[in-house]
Amino acid sequence: MKYFIASPALFLLLLFFTLSCRFDQPGALKVAEVPPDFQLPDIDGSIISLKESKGKVVLLEFWATWCSPCVDAIPFLNSLYDNYRDKGLTVLAINLDGDNGVGRVKDFAKEYDIKYPILFSDDLTGKLYGVSNIPVTFIIDREHKVAGKYYGASPRIKSVISEKIKELL
Repeated sequence: MKYFIASPALFLLLLFFTLSCRFDQPGALKVAEVPPDFQLPDIDGSIISLKESKGKVVLLEFWATWCSPCVDAIPFLNSLYDNYRDKGLTVLAINLDGDNGVGRVKDFAKEYDIKYPILFSDDLTGKLYGVSNIPVTFIIDREHKVAGKYYGASPRIKSVISEKIKELL
C-alpha cells in the first residue's frame, strides 16, 4: 500500500523538477551574438540605450522587486558596480515589474540602496533577449557581443559572473 501512495508523490516531484527547468525561448539571445539595442526609461525618466555603453563591459540584469533571488543579488550587484565602474563596467538592471509603477520601484531602490541604474522594460525587450526566468544576467563584452548568460543568483553563479567580468575588464 505504501508503494501506491509513494508513486503519485514521486510522479508529482518529478513533474515539478521537469517543469522548473530553465529553457530558453525560441530565438533567445545566445553567447557570441550581438545583443539587440534598446531604449528604455530609467528611474528618473531619462532614456538609456544599450549602444551608449559600446566599448564597455556591460552587466545586464533582468529582475523584479517580487523575485527573492533578484533581491538577494542586489548587494552583489552594488559591489560589482562600486568596484568596477571606474574600470569600464556598466551595470544596467531592467525591471520587469510591469504596471507596478515607477514610484514603487523608486521606493524599493531607496530601501535596498541600489546604486546602479534601473531601467523599466517595455513589452519587447524581454522577448528580444529571450527572458523566461529571472534573475537572468547577460554579460556583454567590449566588442558588444554576449560573453555570458547566467540564470539565478546562487553563490556559484555570482562567483562565475565575477570571474567573467574580471576576465573581460
